[in-house]
Amino acid sequence: MEIPVSGIPADGTSPRFALGVVIIDATTGQPADLPGLGGPDVPPPTPVTRTAALASVTTAGSVPAGCTQASFANSGAANATVAGGTLPPGYAVTFDAPDGDTLAAIAYSAVGTTLLVSTVA
Repeated sequence: MEIPVSGIPADGTSPRFALGVVIIDATTGQPADLPGLGGPDVPPPTPVTRTAALASVTTAGSVPAGCTQASFANSGAANATVAGGTLPPGYAVTFDAPDGDTLAAIAYSAVGTTLLVSTVA
């Protein structure tokens, strides 16, 4: 189907547009196989099983490096400290690593209060 400049096909049918970009290999005329972008010869990514953990803490400590997500909820009556900042009672904070990355260790202090600490590694 030929689409004129107006965007309406000459035969009066509805125009069809593809979303996205297909890069064509100039030597083969086939879709290019680009690392990281997928293509006809690139297998899908292998799923990774993550382990979740939940702890209620009333002391100082840290979440170890290597987690993909860490959440802290202050369920006590006093301020807690998370990553050097104050987390008031009733508040929560979540740290998410970008895809393919992990978090550094995160220090916390729940002395005088209670923190619910959730991690995904």
